[in-house]
Amino acid sequence: MTETYKIKLKGKVQKKNLRKNILNIFLNLKINGEIENKKDGSVEIFLQKENKIEEDFFLNLKKYLEIHKIEVTDFSWQEIKLDKKFGNFKINYKNFLDRILSNFHEKILLFFRKKENIFLPKHIAIIPDGNRRYAKKKKKNLDFVFSNIFKSFDEIFSFIESKFFFEDFYFTLWVFSTENWKRSDDEIKSVMKTIFKFIDFLEKRNSSFVFHTIGREDRIDKKLLEKINSLKEKTKNNKTKINFVLALDYGGIDEALRSVNKILNSDHKKVDEKILLENLDNKNIPDIDLLIRTSGEKRLSGFMPLKSLYAEIYFIKKLFPEFKLKDFKKAVKNFNKRERRFGK
Repeated sequence: MTETYKIKLKGKVQKKNLRKNILNIFLNLKINGEIENKKDGSVEIFLQKENKIEEDFFLNLKKYLEIHKIEVTDFSWQEIKLDKKFGNFKINYKNFLDRILSNFHEKILLFFRKKENIFLPKHIAIIPDGNRRYAKKKKKNLDFVFSNIFKSFDEIFSFIESKFFFEDFYFTLWVFSTENWKRSDDEIKSVMKTIFKFIDFLEKRNSSFVFHTIGREDRIDKKLLEKINSLKEKTKNNKTKINFVLALDYGGIDEALRSVNKILNSDHKKVDEKILLENLDNKNIPDIDLLIRTSGEKRLSGFMPLKSLYAEIYFIKKLFPEFKLKDFKKAVKNFNKRERRFGK
């Protein structure tokens, strides 16, 4: 059954680029409808979809407008009965002059800035490799290297926050593997200290995401584990589509073995794919769409093997501390150009 919704925006909302941004969002989401500037200075949006649109969709749209500094004094929506059937989402221009001015404004924007049609897939994961090599290259200790990573990550995460998501989005960062325990005590301490600071960094923006972890917890320092669990608790009820996943003391083989042992200790007499996947750490996390590895190494090192079967892999030669927002965007643009067949 087709559902129809009407959104009303009041305030300083008739900016020339607002309609184009909304148009791009709903065309990408394959939601039918239209947007129109009204004579009273408001903006009216009609949306039509085959199934019900949940409340948090509208709350996320409101947040998107706030992030993009659209001064909305009143944001309201309601489900309505309408005989009209909308086609692909479009802009209803007031008149011919409105269309000309809007297109002219768009061309001016394109002249001064390169247009970015970047659509984030449902799950992006990063293997952040090359930290030790960067430290050696710059003749600095690892504490210095890790502290400089935060700025780049802040820019990437701000970019993610600026996007509008209709479905849940997952962003996974593998910060420590089960094999990393083989490294020196000093290096392990440095990494754990950085992860502690990283949790502090995430806490400052904890309203924008839901926090998850995958991996073992039995070998993690008690104070760090308490801090992690505290952040999970603070974010679990956030009205957001963004999910941030920290892979800590994680290894693909280790996860698979723990999954099998859980099954052996249960009442299951036979193991199938569904039962195996239901016992993984990442059972509620969707398959990876785009997997990025820095430093030029072309291997996955056992990262989420059962969730990366059809992942598109993007290798970049830059070491992780050199990995910036522009590199992240380039990886996503590359993904957007790929044709995914899933074995068909």
